[in-house]
Amino acid sequence: MPTSELVILLNEGAGRGEAGRAEAALRTQVAASGLRARVVAVSGAPIERCAVEVVRDTRAATPVAAGGDGTVRAVATAVAGTGRPFGIVPLGTRNHFARDLGLPLDLEGAVAVLRRGAGRPVDAGDVNGLLFLNNASLGLYPRCVRERRLGQTRARWTAMIASAWRVARRRDRLHLRVRTSDGAERSIRASIVLVGNNRCTLGGLDLGTRPSLSEGALSVVLAAPEGVAAKLGLVRKALLGRLEPGVDYRELRTPRLVLESERTRLPVALDGEGFTLESPLTFRSRAGVLRVLAHEAAR
Repeated sequence: MPTSELVILLNEGAGRGEAGRAEAALRTQVAASGLRARVVAVSGAPIERCAVEVVRDTRAATPVAAGGDGTVRAVATAVAGTGRPFGIVPLGTRNHFARDLGLPLDLEGAVAVLRRGAGRPVDAGDVNGLLFLNNASLGLYPRCVRERRLGQTRARWTAMIASAWRVARRRDRLHLRVRTSDGAERSIRASIVLVGNNRCTLGGLDLGTRPSLSEGALSVVLAAPEGVAAKLGLVRKALLGRLEPGVDYRELRTPRLVLESERTRLPVALDGEGFTLESPLTFRSRAGVLRVLAHEAAR
């Protein structure tokens, strides 16, 4: 059990936006658990800035991210490399990082981990100084993120399908020079580049999950489907668990990777959030840089 007070950063915009209900339920569960904790609710302000302020102003407390992957990433960025543990209350739509850690997704279970969990070292990825917990992607996916934001007034699935269709119709490809930690260099053309924080499952119902978060390596997936049918077919094969390595994609694993492009700025999605970064892109695995409150059996 953490000996310090917990400071829980609650993102009121996480998940389905049921802010009032989530905050009330969280406060009730924390009080019932007997934990010494206070909840800091954030609405409207940039979650990254709030995370830095909370961590800076509460040095004797254990910070907790209550929200989705973006909230977790914000708190993780603020504590990375300090040796300071942090907790997670998964309140997002997907909660990829919490799932891969084996954390409970229900409120009671998540608070129980805060009470009894131990700080476990896990890896993070880094690109040009920005942290990512799940993956960084270039090519089609960042464009889908941007297109989906333009259609935010639509229902979520409708916006996703519409954005995927518009992006699939584009013909542009990335022309990159890839340099890995062993000194090998190669030139590639790809429309999908996915850099994962550790190895990802690439097909079936477990698509995108990771068996381990402490291998200290990046998993780099490169795919170059041509045409709308090929792009949509690749998504279909991934969902059905029928992706063929060497046919549908190439994969390599490395602790460090440099991607150089003719373009000076590249759209990159970090854990589903869109950014524009300067080329070249330098990726590295930051092994054991985070300490997350988790069960002993967590990965």
